[in-house]
Amino acid sequence: MSTKPVRAIILDLGNVVLEISHAKMAAAFSALEPGKIRLVDEMEKWPEFDAFERGTMNETEFTEFLSQHWGVPLSQEAFRRAWNAVFVGPVFGIEAVLDYARRSLPTYALSNTSPSHIEYASATYPFLATFEKIFTSYELGCRKPERVIYERTRDAIGFPAEEMIFVDDRPENVAAAKSVGFQAFCCNNNSSELQRLLKTVLAVNISFDKRV
Repeated sequence: MSTKPVRAIILDLGNVVLEISHAKMAAAFSALEPGKIRLVDEMEKWPEFDAFERGTMNETEFTEFLSQHWGVPLSQEAFRRAWNAVFVGPVFGIEAVLDYARRSLPTYALSNTSPSHIEYASATYPFLATFEKIFTSYELGCRKPERVIYERTRDAIGFPAEEMIFVDDRPENVAAAKSVGFQAFCCNNNSSELQRLLKTVLAVNISFDKRV
């Protein structure tokens, strides 16, 4: 555990703040045209998925790609309904943890995501407005675990990476953040664990304040 004071908190959204299920999304897509829409669970490996979350492909283009890929005409409404089925809901107890975090330090989010997901999540879960800012892959033009996404987030916030906490549910994203200098930790759908983690790390601030 670092002995440096912490000046900001950065949280991933998926399975840290909001529980998500790609299986649920896959089922929603498959239900649109049973027997024709398949292999949705492999979508994350597609270059087009990467482009959509990177911001180089828009929603209309991605919907058109899916329609051609599956040979099924998809309306924008049908796409959004299935695409946003990925959200299960807030991780249990997360709103209290975010309130604690926000009262302690500036709190941000960093997510690999699309405009469609952010638009839906912001409207459905108003407590996301408590973040100072949600940094997104499609706005930054890069995705975790690429080094540049952490560097751009660090530069936008304006603090040294060593003085910020980053929490993500994927070990590879945590490892990449550490390589840039962040105090990075893994947490998956567990608000109690997240709160314990934040309290432990933020205790360094208390001891630092006492020394100075």
